[in-house]
Amino acid sequence: SRKCLLGMDGNVSTGTTCFFIIPMFHPDEGSFFVKYTVSLKENHIFRRLYRKGNTAADSRLAMYVRKNGRNTNRLGLTVSTKVGHAVVRNRLRRRLREIYRLHEHQLVRGVDVVVVARVRAGSSYYGQLEESFLRLCRKLELMEK
Repeated sequence: SRKCLLGMDGNVSTGTTCFFIIPMFHPDEGSFFVKYTVSLKENHIFRRLYRKGNTAADSRLAMYVRKNGRNTNRLGLTVSTKVGHAVVRNRLRRRLREIYRLHEHQLVRGVDVVVVARVRAGSSYYGQLEESFLRLCRKLELMEK
């Protein structure tokens, strides 16, 4: 199922190049802010990140990062069938998306990020996944100073 996106002209359309525009509560400032996130879906971008991106990994996640020359970040998630059946894979994707969403304001802008879930991630708790994600972000210097 594809998500409906709000286009620049205000009409709802489907596509992969539009922004998700979601008003959100900013925990540090106690106010709402607008988040711009673009989802990575094209195979050649994933392959370029695997080939040329900076890499960090632990037992649960592997992360590939590369500057994209834009003002926004692009996020790609990869969860193999080795991790588990569809329910497990979808739950893991939702958890990783939520971890990214909650920490996006701490991350630098203008990078493509691909998070690859390893088999051990399927049986990990949310807190363990969040800890792994933040550790890899620090290792790749994605956290704003």
